[in-house]
Amino acid sequence: MDELQQLLSHLKTKGKDRSWRELRDLFSPASHERWAKDAARREGWKDEGIGEVDIHTKIESRKTSSQINKHKRESSELANRVIELERDLEILAAVKEHDPQRYIIQPPTTKTKSLATAIVQWSDWHVDEVVDFATVNGLNEYNKAIAKQRATKCFENTIKLVNTQRSAVIIDNLVIHLGGDAIGGYIHPELQQTNSMSPIEGIFYAKDLCVSGIDYVLQHGEFKLITIVCSRGNHPRLTPKMQFANDYSMNMEAFLYYSLADHYKDEKRVLFKIDKSELSYLTIYDKVFRFYHGHQIKFMGGIGGFTVPLYKAIHRWNSNIQAYYNFMCDKHTYSNPTPDCQVNGSLKGYDAYAVSHGFSYQPPLQSFTLMDSKKGITIKAPIFCE
Repeated sequence: MDELQQLLSHLKTKGKDRSWRELRDLFSPASHERWAKDAARREGWKDEGIGEVDIHTKIESRKTSSQINKHKRESSELANRVIELERDLEILAAVKEHDPQRYIIQPPTTKTKSLATAIVQWSDWHVDEVVDFATVNGLNEYNKAIAKQRATKCFENTIKLVNTQRSAVIIDNLVIHLGGDAIGGYIHPELQQTNSMSPIEGIFYAKDLCVSGIDYVLQHGEFKLITIVCSRGNHPRLTPKMQFANDYSMNMEAFLYYSLADHYKDEKRVLFKIDKSELSYLTIYDKVFRFYHGHQIKFMGGIGGFTVPLYKAIHRWNSNIQAYYNFMCDKHTYSNPTPDCQVNGSLKGYDAYAVSHGFSYQPPLQSFTLMDSKKGITIKAPIFCE
């Protein structure tokens, strides 16, 4: 073959001055590399004399092949993505061109509204206590004047929340849970040193605030009935520890509640529920509700907080009297630790005790809950007090 003769002539005159692949491409591009080597051997050339393909050439060739395969894969992926995007564009175009089949929706009438009862918790006011701005790293401040300001905002926002719900339901009834701890009292030595009022003065001041709030909701709430459920707190007690059999007679909040009931004895729209028991039960529509202060729930600061002790307590209480829902206070934290319990916040707010024990900050809050006669509990919301 001419190509073979040319190759042999080249090898005789110049030797192997390039790789066998280059020689093949030069003299017979269509042939395999073995062609050049076999031709050289037939003429008596030895492999070691002729040499092999340079190792660097092989590495570069392998790299080039790998890159080509990579680019092929990427090109294939991009092509598939383009196809998907084109399909999405076709769907979007079809959605845009779709003509909706409209139908007429009649506006609701008053007759379609269901009945509902608003339930608010006013508790843990601690009106005689003082929170020094510096003791809580500037997060809170509390005194007699601030207690009045926050109580006023609580009363105003109670009616605002009720009115926001009246567009959907009829709210003729209000339940106010006076959940206890209206005062801090003297149950701890530091309270004897820091309170701005004595316990008796605090009870009278708490009564002033309660009467002002009840009068406000009577005047502006447009309720047919206001039921006030009273729970005694642990702070107004007259004994070193909480007592069980006679707490109703050894707690200054009992005086507060009975004096409030006497004040409104001629107001037909106000009904007081004052029980000697620590637990109060009230039926709203066909559901039983349980009200209590919350000092009964003890916890030692575990990860779950008071959730597990609360679950246990509710389970034990339900074994005697089954309750649909629970309202408790005491922990100064607006929350829903269990599905069937609303825990109230505090008017007093964040204090030095909370700082020392690493409790999370929460602004002064009270609680609002809506009980629909058909749907049950529907709305749970904080009442902001600032």
